[in-house]
Amino acid sequence: MTGTLRDQDGRQQTSPALRAFGPRQAAHQKYRPPRPRWPLVAAVALVLVAVIGGGVFAFRSLAKPDVNGSFAAAPALPGPTVRVPVAITPTVPGYVSALRGFTDGAVSLTANGQPVALDAGGGFGLYLLPEWTEVRLVAADAAGNQSETVVAVSADSVASEYPYTSAVHIGAPAWNDPAIHQQVLDLIAAGRINAVQLDIKDENGFVGYASAVPLANTTGAAKAFYDARAAIDELHGLGVRVIGRVVNFLDPTLANWAVNNGRSDMIVLDPAGAPLANNYGAAAFTNFANPEVRQYQIDLAVEAANLGFDEILYDYVRRPEGDLMTMQFPGLVGPPEVSVARFVAESKDVLGDTMLGVSVFGISATRPEPTAQDMGLLAPNVDYVSPMVYPSLWTSGEYNVADPPNQPAEIVGASLQDFQRVTAGSGAAIVPWLQDFNGYGPMQIQAQINAAMAAGSSGFLMWNPTSQYVADGIAPR
Repeated sequence: MTGTLRDQDGRQQTSPALRAFGPRQAAHQKYRPPRPRWPLVAAVALVLVAVIGGGVFAFRSLAKPDVNGSFAAAPALPGPTVRVPVAITPTVPGYVSALRGFTDGAVSLTANGQPVALDAGGGFGLYLLPEWTEVRLVAADAAGNQSETVVAVSADSVASEYPYTSAVHIGAPAWNDPAIHQQVLDLIAAGRINAVQLDIKDENGFVGYASAVPLANTTGAAKAFYDARAAIDELHGLGVRVIGRVVNFLDPTLANWAVNNGRSDMIVLDPAGAPLANNYGAAAFTNFANPEVRQYQIDLAVEAANLGFDEILYDYVRRPEGDLMTMQFPGLVGPPEVSVARFVAESKDVLGDTMLGVSVFGISATRPEPTAQDMGLLAPNVDYVSPMVYPSLWTSGEYNVADPPNQPAEIVGASLQDFQRVTAGSGAAIVPWLQDFNGYGPMQIQAQINAAMAAGSSGFLMWNPTSQYVADGIAPR
């Protein structure tokens, strides 16, 4: 099937198989796939569990997770490691809870004494039985060494250490625009924001400052839009945090360099082996399964942390939208969502105490497959999740909201409740991206903020593609 996309200039585009979001920098498209009936599906599965004798109902990935990337080795332990949340919400009438995770070095896994199916790379998932008060996971390696990981089953959320955040997005070239720069200073002085999100690498693949990362210079990505240390020092002097945004796998600069240098392994390909062409361009998405591509993102994040950025926010940490059968990811030997989660986990391991967040599609709380953003896998490995819940992205009927663009509070609140539910035991905060574009004024902006806070968010990030904001939309705090 085809879907009609419309960007902010009103131009129509056609994308096969999936109504997709377009390039975030220039367009904010609507997407409305059918909502899944997860509670019903899971309930049927639970009935089957009871019928076959009360064992663990495990679901398997269709293929092996990618274990050939640059996933950082865990410290030496007497057994394999398991990546899971600290806690998970219980199964209750009308909702069956599912635990997702992945292992390293395990050849077998049990949950509360019952075997759980591992795919060849260590990915797994299981539905919780209503009587469970904990999930005791025992993983064993080929030599018989075992490790035990206990996941609490609790209706209470795990508290996040992430501080309250009121921030605006500033593109790298925009920082040195006198009018935009002054607006940022005015927002800070008025107490409207306590953080600035400043781009490290953007949707063009441009690195905003004179980076020393070799691949940034080899590809011509490193630009001198702003002086990173000077910008950070100025903002720190004003008492605000600086969030560095790294656009990961949408990277036309790196993708075109790869094409021109015979490195097709570094980009997403179509079924014929040519660079994948979509509404982002003829060659725009790099290959998240490629170790060099992954390491490039981490190198930039580490450099930024060393320069003084307070935290790193990944964006486009996903596969391209569309039918997975129309894409090839050289070197990928497993489901995209597991490979993406492993990359994020590796990044967090390397960054250590530097906080890491991920920007995700608003639908990914309930529909991870279209972009390989699985909250059950991602949230335990980050400090915060930033769903893009812009009202203009939703079409009529989502969450039973008749007119999302004109009902910003309703759609933001409803969608964020799903994110709170699926990340409750992870320890990750929810810090949504909110909308200051498409003609929104103070009332619509503040309505989103109020809804986000009522849903339990730890603040918000405000998005405008030109980095120009309606100041009165953000109340002083």
